[in-house]
Amino acid sequence: LKKYWEPLYFSSFVLTWLIYFSWYKSKFQPAGDAELAYVFLAIFFVIFYMTFLAYKVSKKQQFNLPDILLLLSNSFVFFGIGYSILKSQPEGKAWLGLFAVANALIHLVVCIVITMRKLADKNLFHFVQGLVVVFVTIAIPVQLDGNWITFFWAVEALMLFWIGRTKNSLPYEIL
Repeated sequence: LKKYWEPLYFSSFVLTWLIYFSWYKSKFQPAGDAELAYVFLAIFFVIFYMTFLAYKVSKKQQFNLPDILLLLSNSFVFFGIGYSILKSQPEGKAWLGLFAVANALIHLVVCIVITMRKLADKNLFHFVQGLVVVFVTIAIPVQLDGNWITFFWAVEALMLFWIGRTKNSLPYEIL
């Protein structure tokens, strides 16, 4: 919280996920390691997500391209490996859409906390809000098929357009 050790943060981020991914690819056994894999996956995700947010929010700093890439990669590494672990389980395929929605809810909670406490600038709020939209969008084809995908994407597009119009936000109208 006192100092942003950027080289240490970036190197620990890359090395932690690299070690985890190499363990996952070489030693992971779906029958016995799923719970342990999820525990460490969640711990690493939360550590890097909160570390990034804690410093940027406490110092009220703008975030830049490396920060955006770091948050995106942390979120998508968590989702990708979590999705793979869940898919490897016998009944896991039925829960893939819920996992994507749970990811969206994690980012929604962060978004609400940022908004209610006025912790950061609007750009961080919109970025985290965008992650919510991305994971809801991913959940639709993961869980549904056929015409339901088109229907729910149309509903989502209508909602985004409506939010854009009512809040005077051109990016949401374009989405």
